[in-house]
Amino acid sequence: MSSSLAREYFILSEIATNMRSGFILLNPAEQVAYFNPSAERLIGISRGKLLEHPIFDVREQLISLAANPESAQVELDRIWLHPELESSTDLALADAAVRWLRVQSFPVRDDLDQLLGRGVLLDDITLERTPRRLAMKHWLSPRMNSRRRWLSLKVVRLPCWETRCVGMPPYCVKCCR
Repeated sequence: MSSSLAREYFILSEIATNMRSGFILLNPAEQVAYFNPSAERLIGISRGKLLEHPIFDVREQLISLAANPESAQVELDRIWLHPELESSTDLALADAAVRWLRVQSFPVRDDLDQLLGRGVLLDDITLERTPRRLAMKHWLSPRMNSRRRWLSLKVVRLPCWETRCVGMPPYCVKCCR
């Protein structure tokens, strides 16, 4: 390995190690070639287990964590069926509380456009997907009244984040009362 290639590899591995997103690199046989600490945390698997099981199935691990395994299997099958395409889905995970995980798959190709494997990005999107009743219903922004020297709060309503919402933006009728 040339020194410039080794330097580039070192820089890329440092970036991946410090990412909040989980990153998993799979070879053409769907075996784990690389993973960062965030991926370990997000899919609940230890580095030791990944290293001792060279044929670790990321897809099966994600299905086992899902709140609705049948739905997760359909979505992940859709993504895994075509490693040459970029695709993503959001999964509800069943742990102590419902957590949401965005799974993004993308092809990894060489200079000749040959498929080398698949990259998988994992992002915890729980705050994006939390129903408004459980999240703050209003954002509070401070506004100073200079005459009276007291702090008042301005209430600003936000659009609904609920994907099943039946209302029209920016507010819905059912979820955001």
